[in-house]
Amino acid sequence: MGLDKFLYLLTKRTLFFSRLSSMSDKYEGRLPNNMFNQNLKSHTLFTEKDFKEHKRERKEIEKFRDFTFINCWTINRNESFALWKIYLGGARSGVAIKSTVGKLKKSLKEDSPDLFIGKVNYTDRFSKYPPSKEQLTLTKMPFYTYEDELRVFYTAPDDFESLESDPVFEEFSGWYTNINILELIDKIYLSPFAGHWLRSAIKSILYKVEPLLLERLAKSDIKDE
Repeated sequence: MGLDKFLYLLTKRTLFFSRLSSMSDKYEGRLPNNMFNQNLKSHTLFTEKDFKEHKRERKEIEKFRDFTFINCWTINRNESFALWKIYLGGARSGVAIKSTVGKLKKSLKEDSPDLFIGKVNYTDRFSKYPPSKEQLTLTKMPFYTYEDELRVFYTAPDDFESLESDPVFEEFSGWYTNINILELIDKIYLSPFAGHWLRSAIKSILYKVEPLLLERLAKSDIKDE
């Protein structure tokens, strides 16, 4: 993550959950067209009632995308040169947070909503039709296998539907949930592309904000600028 997001994490002690429909990947939470069309063809006698049912299912999936929120991690045990490049967005300074699934669970405050954690499956097909909400949330197209992603996710209850036509809700890209950062953070890896000044700056910030994290600073093993 960039330094701006890291500073927000430190000072606000919250994790951001992005709305599924606001993600840059437009396949997120959607049924692949090839599967939908294949399911239509599988019906020897396809009635108008069947067609309306399929339209209803697809409409429900689109609504589901607006009411589901995700927080994303990579479960790769090693640093990823590609992810450093992508998530720093061309900047040279930033950090990577290392944790474990157990610590992630423990770090979430008791007042957090019902959150689920699962590993993303990379495929352009679902094993059954219609797919479950969990399948929709934990499935991405094969283009993204390099992410090796784990997700924490939450789907809002049905009473959220009353907000659907609210202009403010339409612009709502996600929400924050409180965390215990000392429980969450195992290591803080410094960007391999930044100069020595970054370590000095981060140490100064941690000293003022959370001194117990100073001993968790780690140097990237990547040597490629």
